[in-house]
Amino acid sequence: MITIFTIDNDKKDSVLFVLCPPEIMTKGLKIINFMGYKYRTSSVFCSKEKIRDSPYFNTHHYICLLGKKGKFPPPQPPKLRLPSVQYYSGNVTEKLYDCIQQMFPDKIVVPLDIFDIEKVIKNE
Repeated sequence: MITIFTIDNDKKDSVLFVLCPPEIMTKGLKIINFMGYKYRTSSVFCSKEKIRDSPYFNTHHYICLLGKKGKFPPPQPPKLRLPSVQYYSGNVTEKLYDCIQQMFPDKIVVPLDIFDIEKVIKNE
């Protein structure tokens, strides 16, 4: 599962949030690059419940990658910036959306459908 939200995607200064499980984080980074953004930072969304099994760890988290285009400013005032680790229960997509709304209360947060993720991933 990869979830994407953007603010001002149609403008030269915009920001992109890509939420993905850690085992496909490299695909998330490829999506950021493919869409013309530059990777800037990430945060972790942790659940108390196990999300999935993996060969080495029981996964309890998602990675949120942030890509930026142009000179999109960080949240102001700085108190709107979120901790790099977020705890949630329930739907992680809704939690991310709420966090973005808190960070940028004067902006419209838009979910993006990825047309064909495998095509994006193969076009390195």
